[in-house]
Amino acid sequence: MAEFTEKFDIELYNVSLTYLEEEISVLDKVIRDVISTLNLSNTITKMKVFMDPKETYFVIAANLASPAPPILLKNVSAISLKGGKIAISVFNEEYMPTILKFLWDQFGRENIEQPERLEIIITAPNAEIDNISKFVVEDPSSVILNKLIDAFDRIKPEGFRVTKYYYDKKSVYLIASEDTIKDEWSKTAERILNEIKGCE
Repeated sequence: MAEFTEKFDIELYNVSLTYLEEEISVLDKVIRDVISTLNLSNTITKMKVFMDPKETYFVIAANLASPAPPILLKNVSAISLKGGKIAISVFNEEYMPTILKFLWDQFGRENIEQPERLEIIITAPNAEIDNISKFVVEDPSSVILNKLIDAFDRIKPEGFRVTKYYYDKKSVYLIASEDTIKDEWSKTAERILNEIKGCE
């Protein structure tokens, strides 16, 4: 818990000192709980939260650790040629639905056999083996983005349903409000993101 204290800052404007202390304490606990629950401690390297109650908008900005590279089909299976067909032996069952959908879409169900739970036989030209092996089974950066959106949705104030996200794999911010997002709020979010980038 102590380690994460140095990774984020909470900035509140136009509030009394007493309210500031209470708000920071509550927000601090919410952030810690959410990040812990969603296992994002190693993903977020810096974070800042900004809130101005008089303007009724909320900003979360974060710098992110570099995501792992995409997982390719050749990383999670053995691919070979057998009797003029392409054979795939998948190592991890959790990837099977994604792999099968890709193969059905590419070659048609009628050309895909599944003789065993983790075995797939494809009736396709041998030259297709290279394209098949490079299929992206899972992109960790997409998984991270989904988890970050989930985290930020849990952290932002209830009722702030109008949102704007920015994401570039190295950083992310959310602006949330009850009202239409203003241009100056986007500038504030960009300022905060640039500030924490300078903290790296």
